[in-house]
Amino acid sequence: NNTMSLLADLAKERKITLVYFGNPYAFREISKIDNFDAIICAFNSSDYNLDLASQKFFGASTFKGEMPVTSGNFLYG
Repeated sequence: NNTMSLLADLAKERKITLVYFGNPYAFREISKIDNFDAIICAFNSSDYNLDLASQKFFGASTFKGEMPVTSGNFLYG
């Protein structure tokens, strides 16, 4: 995807957090994913997940959880 490639290239030069609303298995398909400063995986874009992801992003709540699967460089747990 051209947009993701552009963001990954930009993330090499600046601190960028990727907030991803989708299946974590897709991480292995995202080239240069290691360029991102941080990644939040919210699994889907339901209102609930949008709210929680924004709380995490802005520091209103802490992270609790773990990757339910291994995908690319991201290990289960």
